[in-house]
Amino acid sequence: MNNRRKHWQVRRILGEMTMQSVRYDREQKRFHLLQWAAGWNGDATGESLWSYSLRLGGSHALLNGWVKNAGIRNILTVEENRSLEAALAKSMRARADGPKRRQEPRRK
Repeated sequence: MNNRRKHWQVRRILGEMTMQSVRYDREQKRFHLLQWAAGWNGDATGESLWSYSLRLGGSHALLNGWVKNAGIRNILTVEENRSLEAALAKSMRARADGPKRRQEPRRK
């Protein structure tokens, strides 16, 4: 068996294992949003929306879509909404202040 065929089979197997279609109800979405926000409480540096979404088995934009969904945001209490907003702000600052790429000197 050639390498190209082996590579294709491995990708197919991994794809079957990782690309599961999972549907969440409103309460599960609420739970996951609050769970993600709890990681950013206090001085803690939580997980990015992107990585948390991938861990749930969805697209990298899964939680981002939930955050922007008015129907889901309406079931959150005022305190939960504040916590989520604070976590979003902290995660955006952490992303902006995150590790910078080292600037290579320009070659002449």
